[in-house]
Amino acid sequence: MSLKKKFLELKEQLSEHNNAYYNATTLISDLEYDRLKSKYEKFLQENPKFLELDDLGVGAKPNSKFKKIKHISRMLSLANSFNLDDLKDFFNKAENFLNKKISKNEFIVDCKIDGVSLSLTYQNNKLVKSLTRGDGIIGEDVTRNVSNIIGIPKKLKYCKSDLIEIRGEVFFNREDFNLLNQQLEEKSQFSNPRNAASGSLRQIDNNITENRPLRFIPHGYGHISNDNEFISYESFLEFCSKNEFLLSNLSKKFNNFEKINIYINEIEKIRNEIPFDIDGMVVKLIISKTKLILEILQNIQDGH
Repeated sequence: MSLKKKFLELKEQLSEHNNAYYNATTLISDLEYDRLKSKYEKFLQENPKFLELDDLGVGAKPNSKFKKIKHISRMLSLANSFNLDDLKDFFNKAENFLNKKISKNEFIVDCKIDGVSLSLTYQNNKLVKSLTRGDGIIGEDVTRNVSNIIGIPKKLKYCKSDLIEIRGEVFFNREDFNLLNQQLEEKSQFSNPRNAASGSLRQIDNNITENRPLRFIPHGYGHISNDNEFISYESFLEFCSKNEFLLSNLSKKFNNFEKINIYINEIEKIRNEIPFDIDGMVVKLIISKTKLILEILQNIQDGH
């Protein structure tokens, strides 16, 4: 097979799964998707002459069902890692980029919920906009569909910023997902909780969405108008707790790679006991007490 033919095949596969992944129903597992995306990116690195033919973004353009709105701050995807060496390599590159040693800084490790990414915009403490991730630059406006989602406050009780974006995942607990599927006709049933969350969040009839027990857990933030809003990761968690967002109880802090790896293996053993589906672990590097957080996704084996 010629290099050009191989490139075009990879590009076609990734384009198909991009559109499914970001807009409708996933065709493959997230782990398979991440590996395909990494394979495509590696091919381009090794064969830069094909870069001019590359027109695939990180995500896919949202479809025409909802109004398109630009995120205030770009909603980036996570870098992918598949083993401890990849993780170490990422942070070595981070050290080079920052031109400083980062070994004394702390790592926050949490489960990556297998749901739908959502960005909530609060202006003067009131929820004014809710956007799907889309392609990271432009998302779909699903504001009218989030009013009954568990863990999304309509107003913030404690906030220093006039304008703030809170990012997180919309998802179904497995128990709620199973009950939902039992209520649906067989032809209308969802294949997995992630597809159910995507399909429910993006209903034209928002009465359907309101009657489904979707949940939201924040994992970070985008734009903030007050730089003193979060002076540490703990202050972000405190902000979320005071404002009645749901929080993960699986988030832990570590100071070296070996402990991170042990925890990832522990989660892998109990993943079926976690009430929601996960498709990896998020490792965050907190640099001093600034707002700069480096993130990487450490995939664990797909066990469901």
